[in-house]
Amino acid sequence: MNSQERVYNYEEGRNTVPMDNRYAFDLDKLVNAGVVFVTLAMDGDPQSPTYKEWLDEGGSHLLTLMNVLKSSENGWIRKAITKRSDTSGWKNNFVEKLYDGKYNQILWSLEKLGIDPNDMVIEDNSLQESIRRILREELNKPSEKEFEEAINDVKVIIPLISHRILHDKNMEHNEENITKLNKILLKKVKEGDNDILDEMWELAGSALMKNAINIITFYTK
Repeated sequence: MNSQERVYNYEEGRNTVPMDNRYAFDLDKLVNAGVVFVTLAMDGDPQSPTYKEWLDEGGSHLLTLMNVLKSSENGWIRKAITKRSDTSGWKNNFVEKLYDGKYNQILWSLEKLGIDPNDMVIEDNSLQESIRRILREELNKPSEKEFEEAINDVKVIIPLISHRILHDKNMEHNEENITKLNKILLKKVKEGDNDILDEMWELAGSALMKNAINIITFYTK
């Protein structure tokens, strides 16, 4: 396997998201932002006698922040990202090489870091690309109904933050104070306050709740 090939070749036919609907990501920007890691090849099979050993045949792994955060502390991924590899083998038609899951991992990682995907695309000042970007954003933006439903979903988290604020300020945890704080926090959520939404994300206990927070973040940005 030469240096231009990937360690793992994904199945054909898994790119079901039309390329025109994808962001034209700049790989180097993603790497510099800590969203993507291009690493030296490593044996990632736990059943292999050479597990977590570097491979000699060249190639590289394309890992995302999501892969890292969801991996074991002692797993091969945490070790792999300690040795970066040249990105040139991935650059040509980079986005077209990504299957849907890997592309979505990049979107998740960007969102986790609070990075606008538009800041990670290849520089293209053409009118056509500008029009495509505007249309893509409008098509992907949640509807008002989805926004209102998301607000209703996250309302259960607001009292938790209210109690935390009252505790930090040594204020009495009575109904009047909690009700007042709940209203203030709800207003901030509807305005897309980053600090409140970040705290909500940490308190969210389900994928449904986190998805609601994502919708609010996207709708209000």
